[in-house]
Amino acid sequence: MAAVDATGSVDFAGVPAGSYTLHVKGAKWLARDLQVTVPNGAPAAIDITLLAGDVNGDNVVDLNDFSELAAAFGSAVGDANWDANADLNCDGVVDLMDFGLLAANFGAQGDP
Repeated sequence: MAAVDATGSVDFAGVPAGSYTLHVKGAKWLARDLQVTVPNGAPAAIDITLLAGDVNGDNVVDLNDFSELAAAFGSAVGDANWDANADLNCDGVVDLMDFGLLAANFGAQGDP
């Protein structure tokens, strides 16, 4: 497991040469697998985009996620009903932009 820094980067220095499956999962994003070949100690830059909407972290965007987003709707950081996982675009408020992301990815499932 590796941590993502503030720029969205992860450092995999020292990885032995070979082929790997990179499994990426964030708290409110669907998991994705990516095949990576490491030539000599570290892969080249890898870009991966994760789909938002997995508010409850079960790797599928469904009515359970909608319910959790609805419970936090209209909240901002510090509010009693604030849920950071419902803030799908990470702007500090749970609003129509977040609902739009959930709706756009509704029914999607991440890689196992």
